Amino acid sequence: VFTGNQDRQLQWMRYRLTDSGLNPMTVPGISPVTYRATGVEHNEYSTPVTTPDERSMQIAKRFRKLRDIEKEFDDPVIWDIEAVSDEPITMGVCAWGLTASITREAVAVFRSEGVRIAALYPRLLFPVCIEAFNRWADYSPLQIVVEANYTGQFCSLIRMSTRARPQSLTISRGEPFTPTEIVRGIRSIINNGALK
Repeated sequence: VFTGNQDRQLQWMRYRLTDSGLNPMTVPGISPVTYRATGVEHNEYSTPVTTPDERSMQIAKRFRKLRDIEKEFDDPVIWDIEAVSDEPITMGVCAWGLTASITREAVAVFRSEGVRIAALYPRLLFPVCIEAFNRWADYSPLQIVVEANYTGQFCSLIRMSTRARPQSLTISRGEPFTPTEIVRGIRSIINNGALK
């Protein structure tokens, strides 16, 4: 979005206040202005500002980008739920990244034993897909997040952001889980009374 000033020069509104919260972008080598991004707060024209009004408008605009993100993307999460039946889901399992592909093998082991699982594999970690995780929590009384992370950070984020109350199954050794380790870890959680 270009506007003219009194000198009839074009000014690029790099940080224009948009309804969507998304910034208009220039095309390198084609647009008459260059892309600029600074580490300080700015007005719509990229000029540094410090006034509370300008800062508040830009902060609100940035958060508008997150407002409908779960609806705007076709599949921010991948669902793997068994066919609908009268039997309830036994547990929910969630994993992301490389751990998701390994977790799929562990899920197959449990399903071969007759365990019904609602598996959820998010492609978007933040912002958390609140609707998807609330739905996941509604499916099963036990939810487990499998992640190669020392603190179980994503599990904590899910607990903070949704009504799901997953338990964390983690490793942190510089190598991925094996399917056997995931099966063993989930069995340990179950044997410690997680399913009642």
